[in-house]
This record gives sequence, structure tokens and C-alpha cells, in this order.
Amino acid sequence: MEGMEMSDAYQTAHSDGHLDWNAGASSFEDAWTRSGYDLLRFHRGKGFTIQNPPHPRGPKRSLSDIPSFLGPQLTNAHYDDVLVVEALSDGYSVKFRRHEVTTGGDRVIKHALEVIGTPYVLGGTDCSWNTMRAYGMEGVTLPHNAHAQHELFKAGNNGLRIVSKSQIKPGDLLFHHDDDHVSIYLDSLDSGRVIDEEPSGCMGPWGKYIPGGQQIRPMRSGYYCDWAGFCGIGRAESINGKP
Repeated sequence: MEGMEMSDAYQTAHSDGHLDWNAGASSFEDAWTRSGYDLLRFHRGKGFTIQNPPHPRGPKRSLSDIPSFLGPQLTNAHYDDVLVVEALSDGYSVKFRRHEVTTGGDRVIKHALEVIGTPYVLGGTDCSWNTMRAYGMEGVTLPHNAHAQHELFKAGNNGLRIVSKSQIKPGDLLFHHDDDHVSIYLDSLDSGRVIDEEPSGCMGPWGKYIPGGQQIRPMRSGYYCDWAGFCGIGRAESINGKP
């Protein structure tokens, strides 16, 4: 995996004890526009503070002032340092971080997160479109069909391989329910999380409703993306290396 280009992803999370980091934008401005502002705009109240724990909170800022102060701090911080924006009115806070994208699997995840919220359209922006698109951006051509994608990995040609659950890495593909569905493995939080396209929403952990479309979902959601119904894991060696 030598020689892979490194890049940044700017991410946000609700500060509710559950580190559910959302879509990684390639610039702070994109992350703020797409997520930060929407999460904080209902808490204007008495202003906001910016904190880089364990350091003290900074001075009071208005919602419109935050980007000009937060962006440079985040860009100059160490990778994965967390900056917390907290509303003085009610204590509501959002966490921001700059994450280093270093592997092919990281980049596949970044591509998938770029289109979070895309509505589900069967035969259009569906589950296999999600994986076809993300892998295509890394030079791996996949058909627009979950079963056909799984068959390619089973055939074992062109560096496409089937791996075991113990070998899974972020960015690998998970096939579900006799190839009725395919998702991208994200991480091991909440019993394992994936990025996928689904027609309907479901209840996730912490009492949080997860809508339909392109979303991050836990593997215990009780819908397509669960461990009970998964039927295979695909690895592209050009992305995540040999098993």
C-alpha cells in the first residue's frame, strides 16, 4: 500500500456520549456548511464557545463568527484532535475533527460519505450504486448489481477476494441476505457499522432514528445490514491489500 496519496477529511459528531462521526468533507468550509451550521443554528441563544479539551473554553462567539475562528484552529491542530463548539444557552455541543485519510479503504469510505443523504432509487441510487461509485473512484470497476458484485469477488480474479469476518477492514464490502443487498464496512462501533443505501429508515442505537437513503447504520439495526443476514465479505487488494 506504499505511495498512496494522503488527504484530509473534516468530520462532525453530536457531543452526546456517542461518537457517531458523520460525512467527511474534504475542506472545513464544506463540513461546516453541510453539517455544523445545521446542527447548531437552533441554539443561537447566548452565543457559543470553542474548546480543544483539556484546554479551557475560549471567549464567546456568535454563530456567524465561528467558522473564521474554528476553521484555522482545526486545520492547524494535530490529526484527530477534537474541537468542541458549545451553545451557552443550553449546553448543546458539536465536535469537529480533522482526520487523515491514508489508505484505499479510508478513501472508499470518504467517497461514500460524500453522498450521505442521497435518496434510495431502485436501479438508480441503490445499494450497488453506492459500492460501484465508491470503488470506481479508486479504479475498481463493479457492476450495478449486488449479486453480480459478489460473484466477481468469489471468482477471485483481478485482485478481488473473499475474506473472513476476522479479516475485515474498513472499506471492504459486506453482502447481505443472499446478495439482496451490499454495503461498505465502516468500523466496529455499535457492533459494527456500515455505509449503505436503503429504501426505509430504522431505529439505531441511543434512540436515534436513521432515515432511508445513503446513511451510516449499525449492523444490529434489524434491517438489511445485520450480522445475522450477511453472506460474504469482499476485498479488493488494490484498495485494502492482501488478506
